[in-house]
Amino acid sequence: MSSQYPDGVSAEEADALRALAKEALRKRLAALRRTVSSETRQSFALAMSQRVVAEPSFEGAKVLLAYSALRFEIDPRAIVERAFEQGKTVVLPRIIAETRELALHVYRPGDELVESGFVVQEPLPSAPLIAASEIDLVLVPGLAFDVRGHRLGYGQGYYDRTLPALTRAVRFGLSFELSLLVEVPASAHDVPVDCVVTEKRAIWRDDARSLPR
Repeated sequence: MSSQYPDGVSAEEADALRALAKEALRKRLAALRRTVSSETRQSFALAMSQRVVAEPSFEGAKVLLAYSALRFEIDPRAIVERAFEQGKTVVLPRIIAETRELALHVYRPGDELVESGFVVQEPLPSAPLIAASEIDLVLVPGLAFDVRGHRLGYGQGYYDRTLPALTRAVRFGLSFELSLLVEVPASAHDVPVDCVVTEKRAIWRDDARSLPR
C-alpha cells in the first residue's frame, strides 16, 4: 500500500479507478461537445487561433505540428494558414495502427490527404517524414483539459506516446471553455501541455513560465 492513495487504495486499484473515471468522462464530454453548433465551434476556433498566433512561442517556432480536426473538434486551420504565411514548416501526424504511434509528415498547401480508419484526414505514407526532435510547437487536440495542463484524450494513447519525444516543443492544448475541467484523472506517465487555450483565455502551467510567451 502507498500512503499517497486514500482509504487504503493500492496503486493498482487507483489506476483502475482512474481508467473508469476517464471512460465515464469521455462519454459525457463527447456528448457535450456535440451540443456546440458548427457556427459557434468555428467562432471559438478562430478566437483560440488568434490567441495562439499572438504568443511569442508561435512567432519563434519554425516547425509546427498541427492536426486534422475530427467533425466535432476544434479546427486549427487558421493557425496552420498563419504558419504558412510566415514561412513555417507545418507537420501533420499519420496514425500507425500496428504500433499505436504517430508518424510525423511534412505538409504543404495542396498536398493530398487521405482518410484513415479513425476518420482522420492524414498525409500519405510517401510524404516526407520529420524527426520529433525538430518540432518547435505542437497543437494538441483532446476531449478535455484541466488547468494543470492534463489532457483527456480518446483512450488510444497516440499522443501519450508522441509528446515525450517532442523534446523541444512548446505544447498548446486547444479546448472549449465548457470542456475545461478542474482536474483530469492523470497518471504518472501522462505528459501535460504547457498552455491550455480556450475561446476566452490562455492558461499557462506555473512550471512553464520560462517558455516564450
